[in-house]
Amino acid sequence: MGGHLIFVTDQETQEFVVSAATNVPAEFDEWWIGLKDRETEGVFRWLDGSEQVYEYFQGNEPNDDGNQDCIHVRKSNGYKWDDLSCSSKSAFICQYDNS
Repeated sequence: MGGHLIFVTDQETQEFVVSAATNVPAEFDEWWIGLKDRETEGVFRWLDGSEQVYEYFQGNEPNDDGNQDCIHVRKSNGYKWDDLSCSSKSAFICQYDNS
């Protein structure tokens, strides 16, 4: 459909994610965002390869516990970021570029 997982590159976008997630039914607690460190552990990049500058990780995260290379936000921890196995099931938030 032309979209991709959202890139949270600043506080304004983080606030948008929180607002969007708050309006989703209660059965959803986690949402993928487009950040990962699959290529080089500890070096996070957005899906387009751009460098991560802004971050909003929960305390003690990312921790790579069990090969966790993809990032999601979790409602139950205040919408902070956490690393998780990329094969885990989660909801997602996409963005569409205006072009």
